Amino acid sequence: MLVRDETEKPVGESFIEIKGCDIMHAVEQLEATLRHFNVQRCSELDCRARVVTSRSIPGSVTKGEFERARVRFNKLYSCKLKRIKPSCPDTPAFG
Repeated sequence: MLVRDETEKPVGESFIEIKGCDIMHAVEQLEATLRHFNVQRCSELDCRARVVTSRSIPGSVTKGEFERARVRFNKLYSCKLKRIKPSCPDTPAFG
C-alpha cells in the first residue's frame, strides 16, 4: 500500500502479512513481495513491513530467525520489519 500525505505526495510504503502463527512464512512472503516490487535501499519513501499475528510465537523464533530477518530487511530494502498484534496499533506517522 502506498501512503500519501494531505497533498497526495507519496511518503511511505506499507507491506502487511496476516498470519495465525507461522511468522517465518509471513516473512518469506513479505520478502518476495519486496523483491517483486523491486523495493530498493535508496528509496526516499518510508518503507514498513508488518507481520500481524494473533497467537504468541516461541521466543527462539523472535530472537533468532526473526531478528536476522529484521536486519536483512533494513540492510537490503531500508524497510522496517516488525511483528504486531491486532489489538496493538502500529506507529501511525510516516516520514
